[in-house]
Amino acid sequence: MTGCNQTPTLLLVDDDEINRIAFTRALGKLNHDLGFVTAEDGLEALEYLHERIARNNGVLPPVIVLLDVYMPRMNGAEFCNALAENPCFGDLTVYAFGTADMPVAIRSVLDAHIDGYLTKDSPLETLTSLPQLEAYIQIP
Repeated sequence: MTGCNQTPTLLLVDDDEINRIAFTRALGKLNHDLGFVTAEDGLEALEYLHERIARNNGVLPPVIVLLDVYMPRMNGAEFCNALAENPCFGDLTVYAFGTADMPVAIRSVLDAHIDGYLTKDSPLETLTSLPQLEAYIQIP
């Protein structure tokens, strides 16, 4: 990940408002030094990432993306393809989540661009299980 000396921002990309609220609450239960941003779809997330690059002289500060696979406008696979087209996103950490019965075609697109798969069942467990966050969160 670029800029490893900086505290990362956690970017949750999910069209489901209830999931965004659940992750916000789960993060609020943890002692953490993370920034936290949500986006409703891949297009909004890309806009956020481009803004971060622009504000940091062409370099993306550390961001860890939690990416829903199924979203309107720009889904997880399309988002990953857009990331692959821009070398500024080469070191971006991305975890995808979706249903267990995800079609093979979607998984194959995602596999090339993500660091792993997560479940949305328990946002608190999801957050505390991410190795990239261990240094930045403490379970009370």
